[in-house]
Amino acid sequence: MVHPLPPALQRSVGKPHPTNNILALAPMSDASIAVIGYPQDLGMCRATKRDGTRCTGWCDKRVSDVCDYHIQHAVEQKRARLESVGRDAQAKAARKISVVDSEKALQKLLQRDKEVAKDGSNRKKVEKAESRHTEEEEVHRTLRNAYSAQLIRQIGYEEDTFSILPFVEHISYLDALGAAHATRKIELGPRPGKKSCVDRPQPSTSAASSSAAPATHDDLEYADDPDSPLHIPEAAFGRPVGLSGGTFIDLDDDDGDV
Repeated sequence: MVHPLPPALQRSVGKPHPTNNILALAPMSDASIAVIGYPQDLGMCRATKRDGTRCTGWCDKRVSDVCDYHIQHAVEQKRARLESVGRDAQAKAARKISVVDSEKALQKLLQRDKEVAKDGSNRKKVEKAESRHTEEEEVHRTLRNAYSAQLIRQIGYEEDTFSILPFVEHISYLDALGAAHATRKIELGPRPGKKSCVDRPQPSTSAASSSAAPATHDDLEYADDPDSPLHIPEAAFGRPVGLSGGTFIDLDDDDGDV
């Protein structure tokens, strides 16, 4: 009797892939079993466990060389990796978008603040101009309503000659100034009258006579003789002694008299 049965179709009791009694047969002895051949599409899983041993699960070689468990485990790992990569990219893109959005929001706030400040300054300028205009209108209104036209005519105001009178008065004033300047007598000099009560002191006659004429008799004896001890040489008055005449001195002379 031949009863082939793939192990994937059997129910697993505590194990996903049974390896004992895979054909669900109970032979009486080894002699009663004859090996006809090995199936081409049924094989053992080639995956290696974490402890280094080989997986004992059955697999369909037409599909893959590993069992369904390891296929599912590999797919889950790949999905987990792709999910993490995608999440990182999405988080990165989200961060970039948030940064760009924050920059845009900041620029909008700054632009709004500038516009508000500009509007405030323009509003202040407009308010100042309006207040100035209203003040001018009020002043003009008060001046205009001070006197009526009838009252001005009663006073003697003439509209035709009013615009010419100030110019004519100015010209007449300039002519009067020119005539006064032409007839003015200009004298350059100090102002008349005494300016100070301090006078220069006048020198006395005795001091002037003593300083002007030196004394001729000073009770001193003068000698004209050159050998006299009272004789004053000319060198005392800035003249060299012995060079005024034609006398020369012989330095090679042995005489002691010079």
